[in-house]
Amino acid sequence: MTKGRIHSICISAARGTLKSEVKQAQLISGFGIEGDGHAGEWGRQVTCLAWESVQKINKEKNMNIGPGQMAENILIEGLDFSKIGVGEKIKIGSDAVLEVSQIGKEDHPVW
Repeated sequence: MTKGRIHSICISAARGTLKSEVKQAQLISGFGIEGDGHAGEWGRQVTCLAWESVQKINKEKNMNIGPGQMAENILIEGLDFSKIGVGEKIKIGSDAVLEVSQIGKEDHPVW
């Protein structure tokens, strides 16, 4: 199992919209993050992104993208996403475990 540190948690009421940062959230097994539009009984309940990827885009494109602006639920730092495959598990925090069901997703135009 792979571990990372939570940089931020973000939710939105509807799919396909930018998310807002929250201080804490309830992860419901087999459902997703309570109050988030992606939660439900389907294959992509939680979207994760490496914080380092956001920092890289900000530097390369001279931008200031923050948490939730790439429609992600959880920004994780200290985790090399290139070494994680479908079916692998990611441990976040003290007890949250996510199973990777998909790599990548359709881009949302944020810039």
